[in-house]
Amino acid sequence: MTGVSLSSTGTTSENADRDRPSDARRLRRVTVAMCAAGLTVFALLYAPQSVLPHLAASYGLDPASASLAVSAATGALAVAVLPVAVLSEFTGRRPVLFCSVVLAALIGVLLPLAPSFPALVALRVVQGVAIAGMPAVGMAYLAEEVGSAGAGAAIGAFVAGNSVGGMSGRLLAGFTSDWLGWPGSLALVGVFGCACAAVVIWQLPPTAHHRTARAGSASRTGAAAGVNHAASAGGAAPAGGAAPAGGAAPAGGAGRAGGVGRAGGVGRAGGAGGTDRGRPGVLAGLRAAVADPVLLTQYAVGALAMGAFVALYNVIGFRLTSPPLSLPASLASLVVLAYTVGGVCSAYAGRLAGRVGRVRVLLAGLGVAVLGVLITLPDLLPTVVLGVVLCTGGFFAAHAVASGWVGARAPAHAKGQASGLYMCLYYVGSSIGGTAGSAAYGHWAWPGLVVASGSWLLLAAVSVLLARVFAARTGTGSAMPPVSAAS
Repeated sequence: MTGVSLSSTGTTSENADRDRPSDARRLRRVTVAMCAAGLTVFALLYAPQSVLPHLAASYGLDPASASLAVSAATGALAVAVLPVAVLSEFTGRRPVLFCSVVLAALIGVLLPLAPSFPALVALRVVQGVAIAGMPAVGMAYLAEEVGSAGAGAAIGAFVAGNSVGGMSGRLLAGFTSDWLGWPGSLALVGVFGCACAAVVIWQLPPTAHHRTARAGSASRTGAAAGVNHAASAGGAAPAGGAAPAGGAAPAGGAGRAGGVGRAGGVGRAGGAGGTDRGRPGVLAGLRAAVADPVLLTQYAVGALAMGAFVALYNVIGFRLTSPPLSLPASLASLVVLAYTVGGVCSAYAGRLAGRVGRVRVLLAGLGVAVLGVLITLPDLLPTVVLGVVLCTGGFFAAHAVASGWVGARAPAHAKGQASGLYMCLYYVGSSIGGTAGSAAYGHWAWPGLVVASGSWLLLAAVSVLLARVFAARTGTGSAMPPVSAAS
């Protein structure tokens, strides 16, 4: 599969054992379970976004306050993902995955029973911590448990589950909210999550290849946290996984240079390049991940672009259901189908960047996103929908290339740490940007949101230009390396 490297640090015979026909049933179980896991957590993570207008009306909230139902979970996820990745080194990946999907689903069922909005936000914080287990260890689990012959199908199903989950949670909650109210629609998503969690419990086989870390050694922390960032977006990666440059997955995810395997990713036993370096190695990787100015610019691109994107989706429901458009919430929720365009754009952007360079594709993607935001200004349904589609496509194109650049740029010993930092800041941008953009909408209506999101996207473009300057100074450039047949 394009964009996946599973050159394990283990022996060839060990990979061959996992590729034998007798393991086909195990591969099917892993594939089904991980697809269901992605459906579970990302449907639950983003479902409240579609019912924010109902929450605001029910509790008498302004858009910024209502947006905390989304930002609380994504912020908790950002804080928890690296500690959870460390925990998985000692407990194993499978228990973390089980706890993640089960707790997230159970909390999803409890959300409609929250006696107050602060209680609902508190539940969302706990749910965000639970959900962190999936992006923290999902790709690492697949790298350890799936042989090279089945990697494409398993990772493709995992990414597809993440993508469909993020979209289906929004769509299911929003489309049913007119009839069931926000409690009923979130309860329905919670039941859906429980059903998917049951599939995970039923299908996910016992771990066969992971070795837990010895006390005092967390050398694989960064590698375990190097995850699929399309999943992080809750949305639109191509079903085939990542793009050639890492696609929507940075280091340690499904990206070519991101390295599930020898290039600093996850080896057979979950090692970072197959070594047990201990805390000094982890700290050295973290220092390298923050010392490179090009990497810092890409962290900024991810955070700023995600903030602008989530802000748009947080308040688009308010815009569509308010005069003069005045759509019912069920119809307004259909705008989330724009995510399908994002999947196509993220895949194409990865391939295009290999031909014309990352900087050009990043600037083009961000430019399209800015254009989309501006097009939403007129109070005309066709222009609003077109603008959302353009913004979605531009965002996912930029996100795919930025996250892939992180994976390709980071040194071998820092790939996992760099991708973990990208993901943390990505979700920090989601939390802060989503709430700040909602506040701008509450104070200055839709033009306020346009100014806020447009400004963040322009700042992201400035970060890209700075990346080009820094890359030129170091002589590395911004062109992407060719993709080998094995990647």
